[in-house]
Amino acid sequence: MAGTAPQTDLGWDLPVGEWTRGPRTLRGQVGDVAIAGESRWWGRQWLLSTGAPQAAGLDLVLFVSRRGMAHGYWRDVPVGEAGFDRDHFVFTDQPALLPLVLGAASRAALSAGSIDDAVELHAAGDRVGTRGLIRVGDAGAVQRHLDVQHALRADRQALVGRWHAALAAGSARPLGDWPLSGIMTTRGASVSLDVRWRRPGSRDALEWQEAAASLRTVLTGPALGGAPWRLTEVGLGLPWQHQLGPRRFAATGPLPPRWPLLAPALAGADVVALGSDGSALTLELRGLASGRQLDDARRVIELLTEAAAPTSPYR
Repeated sequence: MAGTAPQTDLGWDLPVGEWTRGPRTLRGQVGDVAIAGESRWWGRQWLLSTGAPQAAGLDLVLFVSRRGMAHGYWRDVPVGEAGFDRDHFVFTDQPALLPLVLGAASRAALSAGSIDDAVELHAAGDRVGTRGLIRVGDAGAVQRHLDVQHALRADRQALVGRWHAALAAGSARPLGDWPLSGIMTTRGASVSLDVRWRRPGSRDALEWQEAAASLRTVLTGPALGGAPWRLTEVGLGLPWQHQLGPRRFAATGPLPPRWPLLAPALAGADVVALGSDGSALTLELRGLASGRQLDDARRVIELLTEAAAPTSPYR
């Protein structure tokens, strides 16, 4: 049978869509989410799966399961929420993006129900899907799978909204929804913004930890002229030349002019690296920047560009 009316003989509340029922199969289409069910031979259980397009431009591998690891997914990557990390095995090839992609709505949807009917999430390429066993008579079983698909999209929209709000608070404007980017106008200069991160290139544990912490908001401004220079935050035990509060920086080339005046704004923006190579001024801010970080980054750029101006007494 086919049609748009929910099917009730299996005890599931099916959303309005196109449904086709076979003797031991169920097929459905709700919006752009395809649904497939197949009866198991025991326990009045069905194996249900859904599939939908992955968000445009988001090319990552993601696997989440409350039942543990699966073949091909070899590292448990923490999301950062203790309860969720305790109850779920999570793998992704882009750990820096994990807390952004798997937001609060997705984590809540994946935690719904019991472990016996838990929804398993997998994404790769341009598709994202769910999979899991459901019981005959479990009214909310199909909806739980759809809720995961919808929650992933809600988290994506929330991420874009968070970025746009930060840009507005930092007197910048977005350049579309994805990739996350923007433009800021400072005194006498236009500055581009984008969000960058690294994928781990091997299975080395330290490289995965560093990749997970690699998310940066990068601001690229006008060339300052003069000799190239760069300041980069370093960890304990590594050579350093300059200290900003508890943080230490390694330096190459001459220090930027007005360095003492930069310190408060550098701390507020949480700058992990900045430099000028003669063609552009670059600031790297830790994580997905907030409006306050962007506002302080603007101050850093303005101080540097003013000091580098031909009429500046610092030249």
